Amino acid sequence: MDSTLNNKEMKRYIYILVCLFIFSCTPDKYEFLDNEIDTNSIKIIKLTSDSNIMVGDNKSEMNFRILAYGINKISEKYTETIEGVTSYKEKLVLDTFLIPNDKYDNSKIHIMYKDNVLKGHNFKTNELGRHSFYAQLGNIKSKTVNIEVYEKPKTNYNEIVIPVIFHVINQPSYSVPKMQITSKDLQKKIDVLNTIYNKRQTKNPNAGNAHITFKLALYSPNGNRLENPGINEYLFNSKKTPDEILEYAKEHLVWDCNKYFNIWLGDLSDGNTMYFGSEIKTLQVKAPNVILKGETKIGGIESEEVESFNNSDIKKLSDVGIVFDKKVFLKPNANSSAQYSFAYNIGRYLGLLNMEFSEQRDWSTQSMTNNLVDGDTDYCKDTPVYDNTDYSIYKTNINTKTIFTTFNIMALYSKKNSISIDQAKRIRDVLKKCPSRWAYKSNWALTGK
Repeated sequence: MDSTLNNKEMKRYIYILVCLFIFSCTPDKYEFLDNEIDTNSIKIIKLTSDSNIMVGDNKSEMNFRILAYGINKISEKYTETIEGVTSYKEKLVLDTFLIPNDKYDNSKIHIMYKDNVLKGHNFKTNELGRHSFYAQLGNIKSKTVNIEVYEKPKTNYNEIVIPVIFHVINQPSYSVPKMQITSKDLQKKIDVLNTIYNKRQTKNPNAGNAHITFKLALYSPNGNRLENPGINEYLFNSKKTPDEILEYAKEHLVWDCNKYFNIWLGDLSDGNTMYFGSEIKTLQVKAPNVILKGETKIGGIESEEVESFNNSDIKKLSDVGIVFDKKVFLKPNANSSAQYSFAYNIGRYLGLLNMEFSEQRDWSTQSMTNNLVDGDTDYCKDTPVYDNTDYSIYKTNINTKTIFTTFNIMALYSKKNSISIDQAKRIRDVLKKCPSRWAYKSNWALTGK
């Protein structure tokens, strides 16, 4: 009897606990309504676009973003001194605040184009010239946003294939297994590059297509088929320092730069500070430093005129390729610095420059210097300059003060899914004029002959 009662009581107890749990987890039907903001509270609206220019090919897409603001009256304290007597005063001031777009019914704010409501927040056209847009909520209107639609430049680029060899340099492992890098891992990296540099997956209204394809090398310098495509693995028989690894690679692990794009992956982390834009042991990459004799210079690239270039002319590994620490290369997100993005560093190797404005003190002249040249930083007109304190994909053009969206691989805090039309042109200029970037002129790495 006692046992039966205990079981019944236990079941009742469990039932009560389950009910309490269910009801405690049931969403309050007023939970979201309490947080909603009436559109009457919106006093200012602002319209921004991905860019102020776009290609008129009826494929490129311009996306718009609406920002809604409320206004609060707040009390602000200040001091007032009269005849040596200081007193504290208060005054009411108006303060604007951004309202998150999920906190109001944004279907009531319309984007207007030619006095009609634009369906959705994107726009495509093949009609060249200026197009004007504004956002409207009742009697509240935003300032007009003007978009210049231009004709896509006729480029007629021939398709270029750049064969890539990764020299994977391993240390002897006494306790921890060595980091495995497979052709499959590298192919994933290559696929991302080909998507970006060939405009395959982006909504950038000014995206460019460089018509270059990166491929893992299939053959070694002696014409033998590689067991693992794109990989030349080297194992040291004793522990080496980063300096020793780099020195050995320079002497023995540079495949013909006129046949292969060389990339070196090694254990190079030795406690060095990783800072932006520098050539340190964990990351070495730079623009080409030679140009074919008789060719016009490329803006922003310091280069020596040469009649030819081969392995005997290499002074640093970065003259012809890129050096990466293995861990940083495989897991760039483990490091907070965006310069470890593979696509970004390929851009640097191919002569692209950073988009952001930067300023520093020149200690030799005790004056501030910056990277602006005629209001630009990278010699590409379709890549807006922004301040390097913009920590968002939405940045402010320092020249026009308009907000734009960064899709570009050469921008920090960006969608990093494309290059621009002018950047594609610059890359092709580099590939044409700079002999240290001529691996694409040979089929050896892909055919063995």
